[in-house]
Amino acid sequence: MKFIYTLIACTATLGSLPALQPCNNWSFSSDSLFWRVCEDGLAYGTISDITATSTEDPTGVEIQSRVKNIHPKWDMGYRFTLAYNLPCDCWGVALTWTHFNTHTRTHTEPRGQIVPGATEDSVFTPAWGFAGYNTGSVTTIRDVEAHWKISLDTVDIELGRIFCMSDCVTLRPHIGVRAAWINQSFKINTFGTDPNIGVDFSLQNQHLKSDFTGAGLRGGLDSQWELGCGLSLYGKAAAAVLYGKFDVDSEDSYRIGASGDAPLRDLEQKDEFCACCAVTDLALGLSWINCFCDNTIAWTTSIGWEHHLFFKQNRFEDFQTLQVENPPLTEDKNPQRQRGCVSFSGLILSSTIDF
Repeated sequence: MKFIYTLIACTATLGSLPALQPCNNWSFSSDSLFWRVCEDGLAYGTISDITATSTEDPTGVEIQSRVKNIHPKWDMGYRFTLAYNLPCDCWGVALTWTHFNTHTRTHTEPRGQIVPGATEDSVFTPAWGFAGYNTGSVTTIRDVEAHWKISLDTVDIELGRIFCMSDCVTLRPHIGVRAAWINQSFKINTFGTDPNIGVDFSLQNQHLKSDFTGAGLRGGLDSQWELGCGLSLYGKAAAAVLYGKFDVDSEDSYRIGASGDAPLRDLEQKDEFCACCAVTDLALGLSWINCFCDNTIAWTTSIGWEHHLFFKQNRFEDFQTLQVENPPLTEDKNPQRQRGCVSFSGLILSSTIDF
């Protein structure tokens, strides 16, 4: 947050930039975000390459496995801030809205299947849902598609005050509240090949969702070190504890058999529970300020790096197979898991006008 009027007012008597007029206490910021998401627990399966150690003894094998994960890409987001600097004692209030969403698709094709006497095979084992493929008469997996997406919205209201520590260093402690909405979706589609007609068909379709809504207290400290000629370094650190609700939905539709005529089994599971989640915010960057119109308007541009960590956010829920004989096929969900945290980090380009 940029409280340029109060910053200049505090430092004007120390020989820095001239102060803005007292009636110009508003500021508006528009930020462009170039972030990438990192999240634990997004593996969707394992590929195992099986190679016979000798053609004379096919029972001796060497197995090399690779876990297949979702790898999020860089994407764009935005943030808007409206701030008002109170005409009393360098206090200021601000309202900030941040929005970011991204998605990633990935595709995997195992090279082969488990065949008695084969010297080289490659099989895929799902990490979610029914995993008993590639054995006996159960169809071998030929193709896997995974699609993951996430959206983040936060609204921050904060109250802070600037303190001039020296001629060029200012600190601004602040406290306020944060509301957050984090929605995630994870789709995994698995395909096999009908050996009778050589046509691919759907083996398993999974759709996992985890939506979080929460709010809580947030506090932090902003710092700024003036370098001269309008340039300054800034650093920010904040933390929040959000109390909210997770809304989790798991759907699984799969076949057991060697053809597309095998019957489908449809499973659906819903879960709602409350939880407290911690959040940390860090930022570091460089800013430049310039004043216009007899110092009644100030324009600030900045570039920096931000990192926002939301703890215990991966709450996707899986199904646990209890019995694979027919009839029936009985399944039950795993206990609620904390599969990992999610972070949003990357570059920010900001433009602020004070008027």
